[in-house]
Amino acid sequence: KLLAALTRAQAQLQTFADGLSDDERAAIGETTHWSAKDNIAHMAFWIRNTNAVFAAVRQGNEPPASENIFQPINERVFAEWQARPWAESYAEAQAAYAQLVADVEGASEEELTDTQRYPSRKGDPLSSSVIGSAVGHPAEHYAQYYLEHGDPARATAVQTQAVAAIRDTFGPSEALGDAYYNLACFYATHGQPDAAIDLVSQSFPLHQSLIAWSRQDTDLDSLRDLPAFQALYTN
Repeated sequence: KLLAALTRAQAQLQTFADGLSDDERAAIGETTHWSAKDNIAHMAFWIRNTNAVFAAVRQGNEPPASENIFQPINERVFAEWQARPWAESYAEAQAAYAQLVADVEGASEEELTDTQRYPSRKGDPLSSSVIGSAVGHPAEHYAQYYLEHGDPARATAVQTQAVAAIRDTFGPSEALGDAYYNLACFYATHGQPDAAIDLVSQSFPLHQSLIAWSRQDTDLDSLRDLPAFQALYTN
């Protein structure tokens, strides 16, 4: 299932690339407005981060803990890749995906799914890092790019496809709860409150720590005065 999800993610990368004009591929982004290749380089970096986790496992080492402070890293990656050409960023993303496929193929079922195998990961299985870095995270960036370029339908489609991949891979799980919640945030910030509330309601039973987080998440501010949203906290 992980390999099938990765195959779909690779196809999504190809679709994104094929849909860009030459000018869009060549565009130089800014820190507050990333270009297509900025997004691609950013995705590639975080997939490479998952590659490094698998490399540690192959060497018999404890994999590194998940990163908790993202902004300084993202700023550094942006600066390193900003002036590089599209072809280089795209090739790096393709190579990172190819390595991740090899990583998954070379891992055992236990290595991929055991939540207690690696103490540094605090219950997070390797499979969730694969889905997070290579499926869910890229979809968020494709969607943002499509929104910024006036294509909300495609932005919605790419997000829902990622949720489907996560559902097919994990079934009812915290990972699926996170995916539902992230899509709910997308809907809440883009004028679709009913869809957002429905997904939030589905996310809570799957990942209960989201309940506390949702009370302060600014992405959901547009829902707070709605009775249907308020009812989620009384049931």
